[in-house]
Amino acid sequence: VGLHMRPLQAPTVKAVRRFQAAAGPHLPLLRAVCFADGEGRREDLEAWFAPQEVPLEPLVRGRDLLTRGVPPGPGMGELLRKAWELQLEGLGREEILARLLGEVPTW
Repeated sequence: VGLHMRPLQAPTVKAVRRFQAAAGPHLPLLRAVCFADGEGRREDLEAWFAPQEVPLEPLVRGRDLLTRGVPPGPGMGELLRKAWELQLEGLGREEILARLLGEVPTW
């Protein structure tokens, strides 16, 4: 129910991937709720439910950051959240690490 209003946004590739990743196995039920809610008012709902390649597992994990000198803690958690967002945008593991480590302050 918490996600049923998200399809009011424009269905960009990034937004759809994030939506589908957040819905997980509940996507079919969420589709029914959104279509019932938006029936007759929305023509672009189908774009939110078109099959996407949504990753099931993160490409970058804490151990990857540890081996590159990032200490554990809240900063690492923030980097891992950014890594997941970059992965949903379609970036690969090495691209994600390069972008993240370019943002890391000197510890």
